[in-house]
Amino acid sequence: MVELPFKENILKVIIFAPHHRSRVALDLITLLLDHGYEVNHIYIKKITQNRIRQELRRDGFHVIFKKLMWKALVPFFKSRRLFCNNSKEELRSSSLKKLNSIEYTEVREFRNIANLELADVVLFCGGGYVYKSVLDRIPVINCHMGILPLYRGMDVVEWPIWKKDWENIGLTIHYMVSEIDMGDILFKHYVKARDFSTIVDIRNHMLKIMPKLLFKSLAYLNDEGKVQLKSDGDLYFKMSEGLRKETEKIFNAN
Repeated sequence: MVELPFKENILKVIIFAPHHRSRVALDLITLLLDHGYEVNHIYIKKITQNRIRQELRRDGFHVIFKKLMWKALVPFFKSRRLFCNNSKEELRSSSLKKLNSIEYTEVREFRNIANLELADVVLFCGGGYVYKSVLDRIPVINCHMGILPLYRGMDVVEWPIWKKDWENIGLTIHYMVSEIDMGDILFKHYVKARDFSTIVDIRNHMLKIMPKLLFKSLAYLNDEGKVQLKSDGDLYFKMSEGLRKETEKIFNAN
């Protein structure tokens, strides 16, 4: 169970989202509005040829193909609204009306963003690198799918499993800085991997609780956080398919 923060002051929030149909962004905005916070604007990363090339190099064709196929199954929005009324049946209609009233801007990169001074904080729901021109102007909070400072970078759900480091699987809420996953740590949320049947189940669980953790981070906004040193952990890169299969075997054997 994730405890939600008590709202002492009405904070103004900007959301950075990876695409129009980000479930993390949708659930987070709903939490914010339901608890009386003001969402000033949503900035959404555009799908461009350059972005597709970068993601192909990073993730490989099969991962990108799955993403594109999923997006092809969902109708494109016919108006400049972030979410459709019937996209999430479990959400209350009052929240959906508020969601539809929020303006958004599509951007190629999270840099040179206008009107940041109108908000108190940016909550980052994914979409790649955030540039120094933004980070120097406003606090940006991220939910990293891994335990910092031990596991920075990519596939840091799988890497601790491969190392049989069962006690260090989870998520970390931290401030974003120019260096990857090096920002000050606000808090961590550990996950018991053995409570799940597959690694995919672990990831799905993490995605489900990410909005609540980002929302909870607002209670820590005045905290400086715990400083990381590079020597405290390592930066991990994408697993090869062979190593990923070995990791699944290790998980299944335990």
